[in-house]
Amino acid sequence: MPAPATKNNTSLAKIDDAKRLLAKITNVADARKMLALAEGLVTATSKEYKASTVLPGAKEDRDHAYHTALKAGELRLMAEARLGELSSQQIKHGGDRRSKNQGNINVTLKDIGLSKMDSQRAQKVAAHQDLIPVVVAKAVETSDIPTRKDMERATWAKFLFDKN
Repeated sequence: MPAPATKNNTSLAKIDDAKRLLAKITNVADARKMLALAEGLVTATSKEYKASTVLPGAKEDRDHAYHTALKAGELRLMAEARLGELSSQQIKHGGDRRSKNQGNINVTLKDIGLSKMDSQRAQKVAAHQDLIPVVVAKAVETSDIPTRKDMERATWAKFLFDKN
């Protein structure tokens, strides 16, 4: 008999589907949508996890809620990395008057609705996406959800380690 459909199982299915779709995304607009979906999943699953820690109940439910929130956090980092990859490939920077007058149309951050800060953050995550599994493992050790801030810390730690 299959397990009953719960919010957690539905969230896990959405996360798994989103991870499969993430590799197929080829434009910045879709990557932004995926990041928004991932952020929504992180918010929903982390609220569910926090609620399960307050209520007395089965440890199994808490563990399942945490596992779902952890996967959603990993998805968010992966989506942000994909957005960074695509934005660095598709956004043309600068140019001179001649190139603009010749009809070359450059897509800018403003055209796709990204701020410079969002683009910069996404490109940093993309540059260090090899650290995503390390950040997720560290989050498991601390019973936390992986965030971009954790990625920044891991990047600094890697930089300092490589420097020495």
